[in-house]
Amino acid sequence: MYTRRMKRSLVAASLALLTLPASGAPPSIAWHVVAAWPPVPAAVTWGQPSSVTVDREGRVLIFHRGEAPLLRFSRTGALEGAWGDGVFKMAHGLKVAPDGNIWVTDARRHIIVKFSPAGKQVLMLGTPDQQGTGRDHFGGVADIAFLPNGDFYAADGYQNSRVIKFDKDGKFLAEWGRKGTGPGEFNLPHAIAVDSKGLVYVADRENRRIQVFKPDGTYVTEWHVIRPFGMAMTPRDELWVADAEKNSVVQLNLKGEVIDSFEPPDPKPGELMGPHMLAVDRDGGVYVAETRRLTVRKFVKGPR
Repeated sequence: MYTRRMKRSLVAASLALLTLPASGAPPSIAWHVVAAWPPVPAAVTWGQPSSVTVDREGRVLIFHRGEAPLLRFSRTGALEGAWGDGVFKMAHGLKVAPDGNIWVTDARRHIIVKFSPAGKQVLMLGTPDQQGTGRDHFGGVADIAFLPNGDFYAADGYQNSRVIKFDKDGKFLAEWGRKGTGPGEFNLPHAIAVDSKGLVYVADRENRRIQVFKPDGTYVTEWHVIRPFGMAMTPRDELWVADAEKNSVVQLNLKGEVIDSFEPPDPKPGELMGPHMLAVDRDGGVYVAETRRLTVRKFVKGPR
């Protein structure tokens, strides 16, 4: 017998289904900004933030285009150190090597600089203020990515269109790439990342694609998912990518499929403004250097 109670139950169930996405999955958990992170002292004046990374201890380092361009914050957000005055003209890429040393790139001075964990300059690659294409010159070098043994790749960059491989001491090993739109060619290789198998991912920014290569530079595939500016690879081989044109951040698997994203659609406190480079900490927090907001913010997923 079809009773009134059964009718009410059926209506309630139908309304519940209408609140779910078309896939029938529960609503996704939202990303949000961690308020007042980092608590920058008044003495620090932001320049345009270019890059951010996280070291082995979970400390956050920021590279910006202002005074004291290298900043290091504790896991709780306290400023622990600031250095680099007088060295850079256009702060760009920032990574921490497996041994804890800090490496940065300057896209205008055409140099890669290595600092000790204490902030002491110990090595400079490239010829300062001289653009070139040889082993000792760069052309707008933009970013670097490390292998577990300390060897690294450089995305070179704004004027050149190549990837260069160095050993852990900065010795030139190999290079590939040229200007163009075909496989293995680049139009502004702007960021670079390496997965656990050694595959190399290059943000071919002006070609609006990510190209994937074997360690020796052999072309594997390419993804036309986003206009890539910055990239960060997690230990779980999840690739986070920032797009400063669309003001969005997406997470890709190694098939090039989007598995997560945050792209606030309205002008509000969480809206992204020029996400340039980014980093992910061990707990899944995402740090985004926003060139138009002139700050770095931390995003986390879950309840506020």
